[in-house]
Amino acid sequence: MLECISQGIIVADRALECLSDAVERTADHVLVTDAHGTILYANPAFERLTGYMRRETYGHTPRLLKSGKQDPSSFRGLWSTLHAGNVFRATFVNRKKSGQLYSSGQTITPIKDVSGNITHFVSVGRDLTERETIADRDGEMRLAGLVQSRLYPPLLQREGIDIAGCALPARATGGDYYDYLNMREGRLGIVVADVSGHGLGAALIMVATRAALRSCADIPISLDEILDHVNTTLLSDLESGRFVTMCLASLDTRALTLTYSNAGHPSGYVLDRAGEIKYVMESTRIPLGVMSDWNSQPTGTIPLERGDILVFLTDGILEGMGGDGRPFGVENVLALVKEHRLEPAQQILEQVMDGVQTARGAVPQEDDMTAVICKVEGGP
Repeated sequence: MLECISQGIIVADRALECLSDAVERTADHVLVTDAHGTILYANPAFERLTGYMRRETYGHTPRLLKSGKQDPSSFRGLWSTLHAGNVFRATFVNRKKSGQLYSSGQTITPIKDVSGNITHFVSVGRDLTERETIADRDGEMRLAGLVQSRLYPPLLQREGIDIAGCALPARATGGDYYDYLNMREGRLGIVVADVSGHGLGAALIMVATRAALRSCADIPISLDEILDHVNTTLLSDLESGRFVTMCLASLDTRALTLTYSNAGHPSGYVLDRAGEIKYVMESTRIPLGVMSDWNSQPTGTIPLERGDILVFLTDGILEGMGGDGRPFGVENVLALVKEHRLEPAQQILEQVMDGVQTARGAVPQEDDMTAVICKVEGGP
């Protein structure tokens, strides 16, 4: 099934296996059709809800669930919206194989190829005739957390740098994301992002964001053009009020230079070997998924030196409330980095995270906390 989805938005990597497991086990019913509406995949939740086995649905269209109780105009609106490339949301009255009627809240998303042509539709629905149980909600949260945890990159060993990253979600799932990217001319891409919202929906947005980013990270275009591509992908998928903030940096370990683009994300920092602020990577554009046209503020190339430290954060660290009722703040973060600047990147990262946790005391963690620390050790 996910081989079909991958033609549209998801690159073939280990995240697909995790997402496939989540779709197979989620309480929501999922259908994937081709561009003509022919069913290619149905998950176990669909079987349990409708009484139709998967093999009975393949080759048919979702019309096999037609109840005759639905206003015909709703179907016209559905296809008009989908053929325009937009996400469609509505509540349908459908009929199970047994003849029993049920109400289903559905979100149908058109999937496009790299040329912008619609290749598939993915429908995610929930039975509204029965109350969702606590067990279902807990199970969904665990699955979303599993998806998210497997998106984070493994430890990276690369000549010329010492880098470490960490994400601590506030609950079973979170909206934070960090990654390391192989970019053109041997550059290393560093990305830290924050997806608005929580749950399986936010985790799936992370998959789409990650896939869109990785699909063009190594082609000869600017960082802003890369973010434009991600923005275009998200605009067609995100519901109103959802967005992604992101700081994307490109590090040349040979020339010792750094470039970046910041889409509404908290500032990143370059500290010198003495631990003093050398450069602030401020926001250069609005968050992704908000609007199609946006003129970014140009940024120059930042020269680096051996001993410089790059610091990337999400707002969960900066705004985390301490036992005194005050946010932890960037001053405390940078003071910890300065104090431990001679230690390995992993040790600096742990000091920052421990500092936030200690300051919070018994106050519950309300937001996800993510950080990446990168020490420049010089070119090969």
